[in-house]
Amino acid sequence: MFNAATDAFQTSLKCRLLLVKGTKYGKEVGGVKAAADGDYWQITELNGSVAEGFGFTLVRVE
Repeated sequence: MFNAATDAFQTSLKCRLLLVKGTKYGKEVGGVKAAADGDYWQITELNGSVAEGFGFTLVRVE
């Protein structure tokens, strides 16, 4: 995930956002629920590392 976020940030890649609802260690009754957002998003901020933890900011651009 960190490598993908770094690449998207460094290249100003426009991405689609997928929202997923589920549990950390399994699935809720009825399975995993997901929805794709129709707009494009860009990572405008990326900080941290894999070892220390990282965060990023997504902004809707279209």
